[in-house]
Amino acid sequence: MRMCSLWVRLAAYFRPNTKLFFKIKCAHNLLEGSAYRDWIRFANMYRSKYPDDPGMHNTGAQQSGDRHTTVGYKSQSTLLERMSQSFTGAMLGIGMFVVSFFILFLNEGKAVQTAYSLDEGLRLVVPITNNKVIFQENNYKLVHLTGNLRTDQPLVDVLFDVSVQAVKLRRDVAMYQWVEHQKKREIDEGSEIRIETDYMYTKEWKPYVVDANGFNNPAHHQNPKEMLVRPMTFVAIHTYVGNYMLKDSLKEKIDAFQPYVPSTQPTNPNVKLMDGIFYQAENPHRPKVGDMRVTFSYSGVSGDKDSPLGPPDKVSIIAKQSGNQLTKYQTEAGDPLELVHFGEKTAEEMILDELYSSNVLTWTLRAGGWLLMFLGLNFMTNIIYTIVDWVPLLRTLVRIGLTAFNICVSLSLTTMTIALGWLWYRPLLSLALLALGLLPVAYSYIKGTNVKHDSHV
Repeated sequence: MRMCSLWVRLAAYFRPNTKLFFKIKCAHNLLEGSAYRDWIRFANMYRSKYPDDPGMHNTGAQQSGDRHTTVGYKSQSTLLERMSQSFTGAMLGIGMFVVSFFILFLNEGKAVQTAYSLDEGLRLVVPITNNKVIFQENNYKLVHLTGNLRTDQPLVDVLFDVSVQAVKLRRDVAMYQWVEHQKKREIDEGSEIRIETDYMYTKEWKPYVVDANGFNNPAHHQNPKEMLVRPMTFVAIHTYVGNYMLKDSLKEKIDAFQPYVPSTQPTNPNVKLMDGIFYQAENPHRPKVGDMRVTFSYSGVSGDKDSPLGPPDKVSIIAKQSGNQLTKYQTEAGDPLELVHFGEKTAEEMILDELYSSNVLTWTLRAGGWLLMFLGLNFMTNIIYTIVDWVPLLRTLVRIGLTAFNICVSLSLTTMTIALGWLWYRPLLSLALLALGLLPVAYSYIKGTNVKHDSHV
Protein backbone atom coordinates (compact mmCIF):
# COMPACT_ATOMS: atom_id res chain seq x y z
CA MET A 1 0.00 0.00 0.00
CA ARG A 2 2.94 2.28 0.76
CA MET A 3 4.29 1.61 -2.77
CA CYS A 4 0.92 2.56 -4.32
CA SER A 5 0.92 5.80 -2.33
CA LEU A 6 4.38 6.53 -3.72
CA TRP A 7 3.13 5.94 -7.27
CA VAL A 8 0.20 8.30 -6.69
CA ARG A 9 2.63 11.03 -5.61
CA LEU A 10 4.78 10.38 -8.66
CA ALA A 11 1.70 10.51 -10.87
CA ALA A 12 0.81 13.94 -9.49
CA TYR A 13 4.37 15.11 -10.17
CA PHE A 14 4.36 13.76 -13.74
CA ARG A 15 0.84 14.93 -14.62
CA PRO A 16 2.08 17.33 -17.39
CA ASN A 17 3.74 14.33 -19.07
CA THR A 18 1.48 11.35 -18.34
CA LYS A 19 2.98 9.20 -21.10
CA LEU A 20 6.46 9.47 -19.57
CA PHE A 21 5.10 8.44 -16.18
CA PHE A 22 3.31 5.42 -17.67
CA LYS A 23 6.58 4.23 -19.24
CA ILE A 24 8.43 4.56 -15.91
CA LYS A 25 5.67 2.72 -14.06
CA CYS A 26 5.42 -0.12 -16.57
CA ALA A 27 9.19 -0.60 -16.57
CA HIS A 28 9.20 -0.84 -12.78
CA ASN A 29 6.34 -3.32 -12.75
CA LEU A 30 8.01 -5.56 -15.28
CA LEU A 31 11.12 -5.67 -13.10
CA GLU A 32 9.01 -6.51 -10.04
CA GLY A 33 7.13 -9.22 -11.97
CA SER A 34 3.67 -7.98 -10.91
CA ALA A 35 2.78 -5.64 -13.77
CA TYR A 36 -0.90 -6.43 -14.11
CA ARG A 37 -1.85 -6.45 -10.40
CA ASP A 38 0.05 -3.24 -9.57
CA TRP A 39 -1.20 -1.50 -12.68
CA ILE A 40 -4.87 -2.14 -11.84
CA ARG A 41 -4.35 -1.03 -8.25
CA PHE A 42 -2.47 2.11 -9.34
CA ALA A 43 -5.03 3.01 -12.02
CA ASN A 44 -7.96 2.78 -9.60
CA MET A 45 -6.23 4.92 -6.97
CA TYR A 46 -5.04 7.51 -9.50
CA ARG A 47 -8.50 7.74 -11.10
CA SER A 48 -10.11 8.32 -7.70
CA LYS A 49 -7.60 11.05 -6.84
CA TYR A 50 -7.61 12.78 -10.28
CA PRO A 51 -10.97 11.95 -11.91
CA ASP A 52 -10.66 14.77 -14.48
CA ASP A 53 -7.24 13.81 -15.84
CA PRO A 54 -7.69 13.12 -19.59
CA GLY A 55 -4.84 10.60 -19.45
CA MET A 56 -6.94 8.26 -17.29
CA HIS A 57 -9.93 8.05 -19.64
CA ASN A 58 -10.19 6.07 -22.87
CA THR A 59 -13.62 7.14 -24.05
CA GLY A 60 -12.62 8.51 -27.45
CA ALA A 61 -13.25 12.09 -26.27
CA GLN A 62 -11.00 13.15 -23.41
CA GLN A 63 -11.91 16.54 -22.00
CA SER A 64 -10.27 18.91 -19.58
CA GLY A 65 -11.47 22.52 -19.49
CA ASP A 66 -10.78 24.21 -22.82
CA ARG A 67 -8.71 21.31 -24.11
CA HIS A 68 -9.73 17.83 -25.11
CA THR A 69 -8.53 14.98 -27.28
CA THR A 70 -10.52 12.70 -29.53
CA VAL A 71 -9.25 9.26 -30.50
CA GLY A 72 -10.27 7.36 -33.60
CA TYR A 73 -9.04 4.52 -35.72
CA LYS A 74 -8.85 3.77 -39.40
CA SER A 75 -7.70 0.70 -41.24
CA GLN A 76 -4.49 0.63 -43.24
CA SER A 77 -5.08 1.61 -46.85
CA THR A 78 -4.78 -1.20 -49.35
CA LEU A 79 -2.73 -0.88 -52.51
CA LEU A 80 -5.93 -0.55 -54.53
CA GLU A 81 -7.17 2.30 -52.32
CA ARG A 82 -3.84 4.12 -52.54
CA MET A 83 -3.83 3.67 -56.31
CA SER A 84 -7.33 5.14 -56.47
CA GLN A 85 -6.26 8.15 -54.41
CA SER A 86 -3.17 8.62 -56.60
CA PHE A 87 -5.35 8.47 -59.72
CA THR A 88 -7.61 11.20 -58.33
CA GLY A 89 -4.54 13.27 -57.52
CA ALA A 90 -3.21 12.68 -61.04
CA MET A 91 -6.42 14.12 -62.51
CA LEU A 92 -5.98 17.20 -60.34
CA GLY A 93 -2.33 17.37 -61.38
CA ILE A 94 -3.25 17.33 -65.07
CA GLY A 95 -5.54 20.30 -64.49
CA MET A 96 -2.83 22.22 -62.63
CA PHE A 97 -0.30 21.32 -65.34
CA VAL A 98 -2.53 22.67 -68.13
CA VAL A 99 -3.49 25.84 -66.24
CA SER A 100 0.19 26.65 -65.61
CA PHE A 101 0.79 26.97 -69.38
CA PHE A 102 -2.03 29.51 -69.71
CA ILE A 103 -0.73 31.53 -66.74
CA LEU A 104 2.82 31.63 -68.10
CA PHE A 105 1.82 32.42 -71.68
CA LEU A 106 -0.81 35.08 -70.88
CA ASN A 107 1.50 36.65 -68.29
CA GLU A 108 3.99 37.49 -71.05
CA GLY A 109 1.21 39.12 -73.08
CA LYS A 110 0.08 41.16 -70.09
CA ALA A 111 3.65 42.32 -69.41
CA VAL A 112 4.07 43.45 -73.02
CA GLN A 113 0.71 45.25 -73.04
CA THR A 114 1.52 47.08 -69.80
CA ALA A 115 4.95 48.13 -71.08
CA TYR A 116 3.50 49.43 -74.36
CA SER A 117 0.70 51.26 -72.53
CA LEU A 118 3.14 52.98 -70.17
CA ASP A 119 5.39 53.91 -73.08
CA GLU A 120 2.39 55.37 -74.91
CA GLY A 121 1.42 57.35 -71.83
CA LEU A 122 4.92 58.76 -71.46
CA ARG A 123 4.87 59.94 -75.09
CA LEU A 124 1.43 61.57 -74.89
CA VAL A 125 1.28 63.03 -71.38
CA VAL A 126 0.86 66.81 -71.12
CA PRO A 127 2.29 68.51 -67.99
CA ILE A 128 0.10 70.99 -66.09
CA THR A 129 2.22 73.46 -64.18
CA ASN A 130 -0.65 75.45 -62.60
CA ASN A 131 -3.35 73.27 -61.05
CA LYS A 132 -5.50 76.33 -60.28
CA VAL A 133 -6.25 76.88 -63.98
CA ILE A 134 -8.46 74.58 -66.07
CA PHE A 135 -6.84 74.42 -69.51
CA GLN A 136 -9.65 73.62 -71.95
CA GLU A 137 -7.17 72.77 -74.73
CA ASN A 138 -6.17 69.70 -72.69
CA ASN A 139 -9.68 68.26 -72.72
CA TYR A 140 -9.64 64.45 -73.24
CA LYS A 141 -5.85 64.43 -73.17
CA LEU A 142 -3.57 62.58 -70.80
CA VAL A 143 -2.26 65.11 -68.27
CA HIS A 144 0.19 65.14 -65.37
CA LEU A 145 -0.12 67.43 -62.35
CA THR A 146 0.92 67.63 -58.73
CA GLY A 147 -0.61 69.37 -55.73
CA ASN A 148 -2.15 69.08 -52.27
CA LEU A 149 -5.31 67.07 -51.66
CA ARG A 150 -8.37 69.08 -50.69
CA THR A 151 -11.86 68.07 -49.57
CA ASP A 152 -14.93 70.18 -48.80
CA GLN A 153 -16.06 68.55 -45.55
CA PRO A 154 -14.59 66.28 -42.87
CA LEU A 155 -15.49 62.60 -42.69
CA VAL A 156 -17.55 61.78 -39.60
CA ASP A 157 -18.44 58.51 -37.86
CA VAL A 158 -21.34 59.48 -35.62
CA LEU A 159 -21.29 56.17 -33.71
CA PHE A 160 -17.90 56.98 -32.18
CA ASP A 161 -17.74 60.77 -32.61
CA VAL A 162 -14.71 60.53 -34.90
CA SER A 163 -14.11 63.35 -37.39
CA VAL A 164 -11.12 63.71 -39.74
CA GLN A 165 -10.37 65.89 -42.76
CA ALA A 166 -9.17 63.23 -45.19
CA VAL A 167 -10.13 61.49 -48.42
CA LYS A 168 -10.84 58.20 -46.62
CA LEU A 169 -11.69 57.14 -43.07
CA ARG A 170 -11.74 53.42 -42.35
CA ARG A 171 -13.39 51.74 -39.37
CA ASP A 172 -11.93 48.32 -38.49
CA VAL A 173 -13.87 46.05 -36.15
CA ALA A 174 -12.95 42.95 -34.18
CA MET A 175 -15.06 40.80 -31.85
CA TYR A 176 -13.85 38.74 -28.89
CA GLN A 177 -14.69 35.12 -29.70
CA TRP A 178 -13.91 31.48 -29.08
CA VAL A 179 -11.43 30.05 -31.59
CA GLU A 180 -10.73 26.34 -32.05
CA HIS A 181 -7.21 25.05 -32.75
CA GLN A 182 -6.52 21.50 -33.91
CA LYS A 183 -3.45 19.31 -33.89
CA LYS A 184 -3.70 15.84 -35.38
CA ARG A 185 -1.37 12.87 -34.91
CA GLU A 186 -1.43 9.52 -36.70
CA ILE A 187 0.15 6.54 -34.95
CA ASP A 188 0.78 3.36 -36.92
CA GLU A 189 -0.31 0.39 -34.79
CA GLY A 190 0.23 -2.31 -37.38
CA SER A 191 -3.16 -3.44 -38.62
CA GLU A 192 -4.74 -0.03 -38.08
CA ILE A 193 -3.86 3.63 -37.59
CA ARG A 194 -4.71 5.45 -34.36
CA ILE A 195 -5.74 9.08 -34.95
CA GLU A 196 -5.43 11.46 -32.02
CA THR A 197 -6.77 14.99 -32.47
CA ASP A 198 -6.03 17.63 -29.84
CA TYR A 199 -8.54 20.49 -29.63
CA MET A 200 -7.73 23.69 -27.79
CA TYR A 201 -10.10 26.64 -27.37
CA THR A 202 -8.86 30.18 -26.87
CA LYS A 203 -10.55 33.57 -26.78
CA GLU A 204 -9.22 35.93 -29.44
CA TRP A 205 -10.07 39.17 -31.23
CA LYS A 206 -11.21 38.32 -34.76
CA PRO A 207 -12.34 40.71 -37.55
CA TYR A 208 -14.99 38.21 -38.68
CA VAL A 209 -17.62 36.01 -37.07
CA VAL A 210 -16.26 32.59 -36.08
CA ASP A 211 -18.94 29.93 -36.57
CA ALA A 212 -18.91 27.88 -33.38
CA ASN A 213 -21.28 25.30 -34.86
CA GLY A 214 -18.30 23.80 -36.66
CA PHE A 215 -16.38 23.24 -33.40
CA ASN A 216 -15.78 19.75 -32.11
CA ASN A 217 -17.21 20.86 -28.76
CA PRO A 218 -19.62 23.73 -29.52
CA ALA A 219 -21.73 23.34 -26.38
CA HIS A 220 -19.39 25.30 -24.10
CA HIS A 221 -17.86 27.56 -26.77
CA GLN A 222 -20.62 29.60 -28.38
CA ASN A 223 -20.07 32.83 -30.32
CA PRO A 224 -22.55 35.54 -31.36
CA LYS A 225 -24.05 35.08 -34.81
CA GLU A 226 -23.24 38.61 -35.99
CA MET A 227 -21.29 41.73 -35.07
CA LEU A 228 -23.07 44.65 -33.44
CA VAL A 229 -20.79 47.08 -35.30
CA ARG A 230 -19.65 46.49 -38.87
CA PRO A 231 -16.46 47.63 -40.61
CA MET A 232 -16.89 50.57 -42.96
CA THR A 233 -14.89 52.95 -45.15
CA PHE A 234 -16.04 56.56 -45.48
CA VAL A 235 -14.97 58.35 -48.70
CA ALA A 236 -15.12 62.07 -49.37
CA ILE A 237 -17.72 62.99 -52.00
CA HIS A 238 -15.59 65.71 -53.58
CA THR A 239 -11.80 65.51 -53.66
CA TYR A 240 -9.62 68.07 -55.45
CA VAL A 241 -6.03 68.72 -56.44
CA GLY A 242 -6.01 72.43 -57.10
CA ASN A 243 -9.25 73.00 -59.04
CA TYR A 244 -9.24 69.54 -60.62
CA MET A 245 -11.72 67.08 -59.13
CA LEU A 246 -10.83 63.40 -58.82
CA LYS A 247 -13.31 60.78 -60.04
CA ASP A 248 -14.09 57.76 -57.85
CA SER A 249 -11.65 55.45 -59.66
CA LEU A 250 -8.77 57.78 -58.76
CA LYS A 251 -9.92 58.14 -55.15
CA GLU A 252 -9.82 54.35 -54.82
CA LYS A 253 -6.06 54.49 -55.37
CA ILE A 254 -5.55 56.73 -52.33
CA ASP A 255 -5.08 53.84 -49.92
CA ALA A 256 -1.94 54.58 -47.85
CA PHE A 257 -3.78 54.24 -44.52
CA GLN A 258 -2.32 55.46 -41.25
CA PRO A 259 -3.71 54.71 -37.77
CA TYR A 260 -5.90 57.38 -36.20
CA VAL A 261 -5.57 57.72 -32.43
CA PRO A 262 -8.64 59.40 -30.89
CA SER A 263 -8.30 61.26 -27.62
CA THR A 264 -11.92 62.17 -26.79
CA GLN A 265 -14.33 59.85 -25.02
CA PRO A 266 -17.45 59.35 -27.22
CA THR A 267 -20.87 60.39 -25.97
CA ASN A 268 -22.18 56.81 -26.25
CA PRO A 269 -22.08 55.44 -22.65
CA ASN A 270 -21.64 51.87 -23.91
CA VAL A 271 -18.34 52.75 -25.62
CA LYS A 272 -15.09 53.14 -23.71
CA LEU A 273 -11.83 54.61 -25.02
CA MET A 274 -8.59 53.01 -23.86
CA ASP A 275 -5.13 53.48 -25.41
CA GLY A 276 -6.62 54.99 -28.55
CA ILE A 277 -8.99 52.03 -29.11
CA PHE A 278 -12.77 51.99 -28.68
CA TYR A 279 -14.35 49.09 -26.77
CA GLN A 280 -17.97 48.08 -26.46
CA ALA A 281 -17.36 46.16 -23.27
CA GLU A 282 -18.06 46.38 -19.55
CA ASN A 283 -14.36 46.07 -18.76
CA PRO A 284 -11.85 46.42 -21.63
CA HIS A 285 -9.14 44.91 -19.40
CA ARG A 286 -11.20 41.71 -19.05
CA PRO A 287 -13.18 41.31 -22.26
CA LYS A 288 -15.98 38.78 -22.62
CA VAL A 289 -17.12 36.82 -25.65
CA GLY A 290 -19.14 39.17 -27.84
CA ASP A 291 -17.31 42.37 -26.82
CA MET A 292 -16.31 44.68 -29.68
CA ARG A 293 -13.05 46.48 -30.41
CA VAL A 294 -12.97 49.34 -32.94
CA THR A 295 -9.97 51.12 -34.47
CA PHE A 296 -9.75 53.83 -37.12
CA SER A 297 -7.30 54.73 -39.87
CA TYR A 298 -7.24 57.41 -42.55
CA SER A 299 -5.67 58.05 -45.94
CA GLY A 300 -5.12 61.25 -47.89
CA VAL A 301 -4.94 64.15 -45.43
CA SER A 302 -6.84 66.99 -47.07
CA GLY A 303 -7.31 69.72 -44.46
CA ASP A 304 -5.43 72.88 -43.62
CA LYS A 305 -1.75 72.84 -42.79
CA ASP A 306 -2.65 73.38 -39.12
CA SER A 307 -5.12 70.47 -38.91
CA PRO A 308 -4.65 67.82 -36.15
CA LEU A 309 -3.54 65.30 -38.79
CA GLY A 310 -0.86 67.61 -40.12
CA PRO A 311 -0.46 69.37 -43.48
CA PRO A 312 -2.35 68.03 -46.51
CA ASP A 313 -0.76 65.22 -48.50
CA LYS A 314 0.85 66.14 -51.81
CA VAL A 315 0.12 63.77 -54.69
CA SER A 316 1.16 63.35 -58.32
CA ILE A 317 -1.49 62.30 -60.85
CA ILE A 318 -1.52 61.04 -64.43
CA ALA A 319 -5.05 60.81 -65.83
CA LYS A 320 -7.38 62.08 -68.54
CA GLN A 321 -8.72 65.62 -68.22
CA SER A 322 -12.45 65.91 -68.85
CA GLY A 323 -13.47 69.49 -68.14
CA ASN A 324 -12.41 70.08 -64.56
CA GLN A 325 -12.40 66.35 -63.74
CA LEU A 326 -9.62 63.77 -63.80
CA THR A 327 -10.61 60.28 -64.87
CA LYS A 328 -9.41 57.11 -66.59
CA TYR A 329 -7.47 57.35 -69.88
CA GLN A 330 -7.73 54.43 -72.30
CA THR A 331 -4.52 53.77 -74.23
CA GLU A 332 -4.41 52.27 -77.72
CA ALA A 333 -2.05 49.59 -76.39
CA GLY A 334 -4.86 48.25 -74.22
CA ASP A 335 -4.32 49.26 -70.59
CA PRO A 336 -6.16 52.18 -68.95
CA LEU A 337 -3.97 54.82 -67.32
CA GLU A 338 -4.91 56.57 -64.06
CA LEU A 339 -2.03 56.88 -61.64
CA VAL A 340 -1.90 58.44 -58.18
CA HIS A 341 1.41 58.54 -56.31
CA PHE A 342 2.05 60.22 -52.98
CA GLY A 343 4.70 62.93 -53.10
CA GLU A 344 5.85 65.20 -55.89
CA LYS A 345 7.03 63.18 -58.89
CA THR A 346 7.59 63.86 -62.55
CA ALA A 347 5.70 61.91 -65.20
CA GLU A 348 8.89 59.98 -66.04
CA GLU A 349 9.38 58.95 -62.39
CA MET A 350 5.77 57.77 -62.10
CA ILE A 351 5.99 55.72 -65.32
CA LEU A 352 9.28 54.13 -64.21
CA ASP A 353 7.75 53.21 -60.83
CA GLU A 354 4.79 51.57 -62.57
CA LEU A 355 7.11 49.71 -64.94
CA TYR A 356 9.10 48.39 -61.99
CA SER A 357 5.90 47.20 -60.27
CA SER A 358 4.84 45.51 -63.51
CA ASN A 359 8.19 43.71 -63.75
CA VAL A 360 7.89 42.49 -60.16
CA LEU A 361 4.39 41.16 -60.89
CA THR A 362 5.59 39.49 -64.10
CA TRP A 363 8.39 37.61 -62.33
CA THR A 364 6.06 36.69 -59.46
CA LEU A 365 3.59 35.12 -61.90
CA ARG A 366 6.43 33.35 -63.69
CA ALA A 367 7.51 31.80 -60.41
CA GLY A 368 3.90 30.98 -59.56
CA GLY A 369 3.37 29.36 -62.96
CA TRP A 370 6.47 27.21 -62.51
CA LEU A 371 5.39 26.17 -58.99
CA LEU A 372 1.93 25.22 -60.25
CA MET A 373 3.49 23.14 -63.04
CA PHE A 374 5.89 21.45 -60.60
CA LEU A 375 3.08 20.57 -58.17
CA GLY A 376 0.96 19.28 -61.06
CA LEU A 377 3.79 16.99 -62.17
CA ASN A 378 4.19 15.77 -58.58
CA PHE A 379 0.53 14.79 -58.46
CA MET A 380 0.76 13.12 -61.87
CA THR A 381 3.85 11.04 -61.06
CA ASN A 382 2.82 10.15 -57.51
CA ILE A 383 1.14 7.00 -58.80
CA ILE A 384 4.61 5.61 -59.62
CA TYR A 385 5.71 6.23 -56.04
CA THR A 386 2.58 4.50 -54.75
CA ILE A 387 3.40 1.31 -56.66
CA VAL A 388 6.86 0.95 -55.04
CA ASP A 389 5.84 2.34 -51.63
CA TRP A 390 6.13 -1.07 -49.95
CA VAL A 391 9.88 -1.39 -50.73
CA PRO A 392 11.76 1.00 -48.36
CA LEU A 393 15.04 1.43 -50.28
CA LEU A 394 13.39 1.53 -53.69
CA ARG A 395 10.79 3.95 -52.34
CA THR A 396 13.47 6.46 -51.31
CA LEU A 397 15.33 6.21 -54.61
CA VAL A 398 12.14 6.62 -56.64
CA ARG A 399 11.08 9.64 -54.57
CA ILE A 400 14.44 11.36 -55.16
CA GLY A 401 14.40 10.48 -58.85
CA LEU A 402 10.83 11.68 -59.39
CA THR A 403 11.50 14.97 -57.58
CA ALA A 404 14.60 15.64 -59.70
CA PHE A 405 12.69 14.69 -62.86
CA ASN A 406 9.77 16.99 -62.01
CA ILE A 407 12.07 19.93 -61.24
CA CYS A 408 13.97 19.53 -64.52
CA VAL A 409 10.85 19.06 -66.66
CA SER A 410 8.94 21.95 -65.04
CA LEU A 411 11.91 24.33 -65.39
CA SER A 412 12.41 23.32 -69.02
CA LEU A 413 8.73 23.65 -69.95
CA THR A 414 8.43 26.96 -68.08
CA THR A 415 11.38 28.40 -69.99
CA MET A 416 9.98 27.14 -73.31
CA THR A 417 6.53 28.59 -72.58
CA ILE A 418 8.02 31.99 -71.69
CA ALA A 419 10.11 31.87 -74.88
CA LEU A 420 7.01 31.06 -76.96
CA GLY A 421 5.22 33.96 -75.27
CA TRP A 422 8.04 36.27 -76.28
CA LEU A 423 7.93 34.98 -79.87
CA TRP A 424 4.17 35.53 -79.99
CA TYR A 425 3.99 38.93 -78.31
CA ARG A 426 7.48 40.34 -79.14
CA PRO A 427 8.49 38.68 -82.44
CA LEU A 428 11.01 41.32 -83.57
CA LEU A 429 12.75 41.52 -80.20
CA SER A 430 12.78 37.73 -79.89
CA LEU A 431 14.31 37.26 -83.34
CA ALA A 432 16.92 39.93 -82.58
CA LEU A 433 17.88 38.20 -79.32
CA LEU A 434 17.95 34.84 -81.10
CA ALA A 435 20.26 36.24 -83.76
CA LEU A 436 22.46 37.76 -81.06
CA GLY A 437 22.63 34.42 -79.30
CA LEU A 438 23.60 32.62 -82.51
CA LEU A 439 26.46 35.02 -83.28
CA PRO A 440 29.07 33.12 -81.19
CA VAL A 441 28.00 29.84 -82.81
CA ALA A 442 28.22 31.34 -86.30
CA TYR A 443 31.57 32.92 -85.51
CA SER A 444 32.97 29.62 -84.25
CA TYR A 445 31.66 27.77 -87.29
CA ILE A 446 33.16 30.30 -89.74
CA LYS A 447 36.47 30.33 -87.91
CA GLY A 448 36.58 26.53 -87.89
CA THR A 449 35.87 26.41 -91.61
CA ASN A 450 38.69 28.88 -92.30
CA VAL A 451 41.11 26.82 -90.22
CA LYS A 452 40.24 23.67 -92.18
CA HIS A 453 40.63 25.55 -95.46
CA ASP A 454 44.06 26.86 -94.42
CA SER A 455 45.21 23.38 -93.41
CA HIS A 456 44.25 21.98 -96.82
CA VAL A 457 46.15 24.76 -98.56
